[in-house]
Amino acid sequence: MRGKLIVSVCLILLCVARPGVADLVGYWPLNEGSGTQVIDQTGNGHTGTIEGATWTSPSWNGKGTCLEFDGVNDLVRVPDAEDLRFGAADAYALTAWVHFTTLPGHWSGVVTKGRETSNWYGIWVDGSNAWVFGHQPANQIGSTIVAGEWTHVAMVYDNASKKIYLNGQLDNEATTSAAADNTADLVFGAALGVTEFAPVRLNEIRIYNHALNDAEVVASMESLSPAELASNPIPDDEATDVPYDVILAWTAGEYAATHDVYFGASFDDVNDASRANPMGVLVSQGQSAAAYDPPGLLEFAQTYYWRVDEVNAAPDNTIFKGAVWSFTVEPFAYAVPNVVATSNGVSEADAGPENTVNGSGLSANDQHSTDAPDMWLASPGAEPLWIQYEFDRVYKLSEMLVWNYNVQFELILGFGLRNVTVEYSLDGAEWTVLGDFDFAKATAKATYAANTVVPFDGAAARYVRLTVNSGYGMMGQFGLSEVRFLFVPAHAREPQPADGTIDVNPDVVLTWRAGREVVSHEVYLGSDPQSLALVDSTSSPAHAPQGLALGSTYYWRVDEVNEADAVTTWTGDIWSFVVRPYVVVDDMESYTDDVDAGRAIFQAWIDGWENGTGSLVGYIDVPFAEQTLVHGGRQSMPLGYDNTVSPNYSEAVRTFDSPQDWTAYGVQSLALSFRGRAGNTGQLYLRIGDAKVVYDGDATDIGRAIWQVWNIDLSTVGGNLRSVAELAIGVDGAGAAGLVLIDDIRLYPQAAERITPVEPDAASLVARYALDGNVNDGSGHGYNGTIIGLPTYVDGVEGQALLLGGDEDYVDFGTPAGWPSGLEPRSMTGWGKTGSIAVGWRWIAAYGTGATSQAMFIGLYGPDLYGGGHGDDVMSPGFWDTNEWHHVGLTYDGATARLYADGVEVASAAKNWNLVPSRAHIGRQVSDQIEFWTGSVDDVRIYSEALSAGEIAWLAGRRSPVHKPF
Repeated sequence: MRGKLIVSVCLILLCVARPGVADLVGYWPLNEGSGTQVIDQTGNGHTGTIEGATWTSPSWNGKGTCLEFDGVNDLVRVPDAEDLRFGAADAYALTAWVHFTTLPGHWSGVVTKGRETSNWYGIWVDGSNAWVFGHQPANQIGSTIVAGEWTHVAMVYDNASKKIYLNGQLDNEATTSAAADNTADLVFGAALGVTEFAPVRLNEIRIYNHALNDAEVVASMESLSPAELASNPIPDDEATDVPYDVILAWTAGEYAATHDVYFGASFDDVNDASRANPMGVLVSQGQSAAAYDPPGLLEFAQTYYWRVDEVNAAPDNTIFKGAVWSFTVEPFAYAVPNVVATSNGVSEADAGPENTVNGSGLSANDQHSTDAPDMWLASPGAEPLWIQYEFDRVYKLSEMLVWNYNVQFELILGFGLRNVTVEYSLDGAEWTVLGDFDFAKATAKATYAANTVVPFDGAAARYVRLTVNSGYGMMGQFGLSEVRFLFVPAHAREPQPADGTIDVNPDVVLTWRAGREVVSHEVYLGSDPQSLALVDSTSSPAHAPQGLALGSTYYWRVDEVNEADAVTTWTGDIWSFVVRPYVVVDDMESYTDDVDAGRAIFQAWIDGWENGTGSLVGYIDVPFAEQTLVHGGRQSMPLGYDNTVSPNYSEAVRTFDSPQDWTAYGVQSLALSFRGRAGNTGQLYLRIGDAKVVYDGDATDIGRAIWQVWNIDLSTVGGNLRSVAELAIGVDGAGAAGLVLIDDIRLYPQAAERITPVEPDAASLVARYALDGNVNDGSGHGYNGTIIGLPTYVDGVEGQALLLGGDEDYVDFGTPAGWPSGLEPRSMTGWGKTGSIAVGWRWIAAYGTGATSQAMFIGLYGPDLYGGGHGDDVMSPGFWDTNEWHHVGLTYDGATARLYADGVEVASAAKNWNLVPSRAHIGRQVSDQIEFWTGSVDDVRIYSEALSAGEIAWLAGRRSPVHKPF
C-alpha cells in the first residue's frame, strides 16, 4: 500500500544477539544501487563483479535496491579465497533473501561455489522448483519455491548435518559429513560450468564460518546496518592509499541529531572509548555535520581507525554506537612502474638486465631467491660496464632500493656490485652525477631483503644509469638481483570523471588528486588534445568548466606548480571525457518506495490526491514505479487518468527544487518518451510553467503499447525558459480514461525532426501476400504458397486476412531460392491479430533454418514482440494484446537488426544473421517445434533491402510525419 511497508520480525530478536559479525567471512547486502561491483562489508575483500545483472527496487524490506538476474546469462563472480572453503570438520552457513521472478523449471544456482568441481556447495533450486542445499556428495531437498515474493533462505552445516531454513523456520534436515573446500569462484545467480542461471532478485547474501542456531537464523533475517547507525564511510572501510589530507564523511543515521567522532591509531582505543572514557580518541563530540577533517596532515603509511556514534535528539539523546572503520594513509613514495632496463654489457642467457626490474625472484615479502635465472649477470662489453633504467615519464625520485646479486655461493663468487656511480637525466643525453655508492653484499639466502638504499632526495629524472666501478670478486662478471625506484607523486592523478568517461553531465566539476607539495594547479581544457587552452589557475584540486557543449568530447590536463621546487611545473597527462548528448530533466531513476524518506514517485510528481484532478501517479502497491516496461534505466512513471468526473482533466505536476534553465548548453528541444495502452483515449499535453503544449502526433498514439517519443521545439513555447520552475504532464478530454507510462524527459541541443512516411520502392519487393482469398505472391515473382490445415479467410486490415487456428494451420512456401539469404540486406513485414497472449511462441511469418542466427521471423512470446534470426533475437516487452491488429516490421542490413511495432522502431541490436534458406512459412516457425500463430495475418511482405523508418511507417498505415528519436 501507499505508506510505510512494515516487516514483522519475531520477538525473539529482542533478546537474541545477531550472529557475531566476526564470524562473517562474506557479507554482500547488494544494495549499492549502481555500479559494476558488489562490496563485501566484512572487510575481507571479497568484492564481486557484476556480469549482466541489473539494479532494481524494492529490496527485500521494501526499501532500497536489490540485484536482479535474468535467468539467461546474468551472474556475479566473487574470486575464490581460502576463507570461502570449508573442510568436512568445518561448520558454515549461507543465508540470503531470494525473490524468484518466475518458476524456472530447471536447475538454477542462487549462491553457489563450484559445480563442475568436486566438493561444491551452495543454494540451488532443482528442476521441480524445490529448494536445494547443494553439498557434495548428497543434496538436501526442501520445499517448493514461491515465485513473486521474497523468501529468506538459510543453509546450515554443522559438520554432521545440514539444515534448510525458510523464513526463519526449519524446513528440512539430514545427516551428512563432507568437505566443501573447492577452489572455484563464488557465484550469485548461477552455477559455473553448467547452464543453471536463476531468474531471481537477491539481497543480503552472507557466509558464516560457524553453524547458526535457530535463533541466529531468525536474527540473520535482519539487515546488519540498522537505520540508526552511521553508514557508507568515506573513505571505504579498510581503504588503502588514502590521501594524507583526507576529510572523513559518512551517511548519517536516520534519526541522528548530532554525531560523536572517535579517531586514532589504535583499534582497541577507538572501539572501547566513550563519552565517559574518551581515551584520547573522542575528537569531536556532538557535531552536526556528517564529516570530520582531522587536524594537520596524517602520517604516511599509518593505519587509522574511526567510529561515528549517532546521537538522537532530546529528550532521550540515545547514543547508537557505530562500527569501527579503518583506512591506511598513502605511502610517502610509490614504486615507479614500467621501467625498461638496458646495458652495454654482454649478458648471460636468460639473465638479461630486464630481470632487475621485472620482479623475478621476489616473494610477496620482497625477499629474493637464489636462482640465477632471476637475476642479471654480465661481462663488460666495453669499459666501463653500466646498466641503465628508463621510465615512462619524468618522476620526482625519492630513493632506489637495491638487491645485490644473490646466488647460493655469492659469498665466495662475489659477482655482486660493490662501488657504483649513480647518474640521472631528464632526456638521456645530459647527465647529473648523484654520487658514488657502495652496495651491500647479498646474503646468498632465499630470505634476502634489499640492503642498500640510494637517496635521490626529490631529484627529477626519467633516466638513471649505474656505472660499475668494482665488484666483490675477481671473476670479471657483475650482477644485480633487483632494483626498485620510489617516487614522490608530483603529478596530478586519479581524475574525476575518470579518463575516457562518457555520458558526463554538462555541469560537471572536474577534480583530481593533487601532486605532493604543489602550490597551484593550472587547468587546460579544449576539444583538441593538441591545443589545450589554459582555463584556470587554482589553489584547490577542482575546476568547474563553463559552456560545455552537449555530446562533445573534451580533453583536459592539470599541471602542478610550485615555483620554489627544483622542477617548478609537473606537466600532467591528457585525460578525456564525453558530455552526454542531452540534459536529464527526469529519468525516473531516483525514486524509491521509501515514503517516510519522501522518495516515492508520487511525492515528486503531485497527482490528483493533492491537486484535485483525475490523475494517479504510481501504482497503489509497491513497487510504485513501473519496473518492467521502461524506455531506459530501470523504471518509468505510471500516470493513470480518469476524466469521467470533474474537473474532467488529469495532471501530474513536478515542481523543481530550484528553477531550471532550459536555454543553457544550446538546448533547442524537449523530448519525452511515453507508452500508451490499448483502449486509452484523450489528448496528451505538457504544461511548461504556464505554457501548455498539446501533443501534435497521431491522436491514436496514446493507445499504442509501444514507446514513442514526443519532441517539442522550445522556440515555440512561451514563458521564461531560463527559469522553469514547474512541469506538468496531463491528459485532456472529458470522459477519457486510461494509463500512460512516462520516461526519459530530456533536453537536446538539436532541432526536433520528424520521420515522413514514404511508400517503399517496388523494385525491392521480393514477395507480397495480401491474403485476399488466396496465398499467391502479389509481387509478380511467383512465390506462391500452399495452405496446410484448415485456415479460413476473414476481414483483414485491407480486404481479407487469413485466420489460423494455432493447430497445424499455416502456409508453406517450400524453399524460395530467390529470397535474401546470408548477410544480404532484407526486411520482413506483416500485420497480425493474435487470439492468445498466453506463454508460448507464435509466428506471423518465418523463413530460413532452425539453427542459431540462420532465419528471419516476426511474432510473439506471450505479450512480448519478437523478431529474430533464431535463438538470437530482438524484442520489445508487453506489446501484444488480443484481438487487435498490429503491424510488425523487421529489417536487417547485414550488421544491425531493427524491430518495428506499429511503424515505430522499438528495438535494435548488432547481429550476425547468416540466413540459410530452407523452409518458409506464414503462421509457423521454420523448426519442427509446435509454434503456430493463433489469430489473423494480413499483408506479409519480403524486401531485398533494409527498409527505412519512413518506409516501415508507411506500411504500418501511417501517413502523417512521426516524431524522430534523437
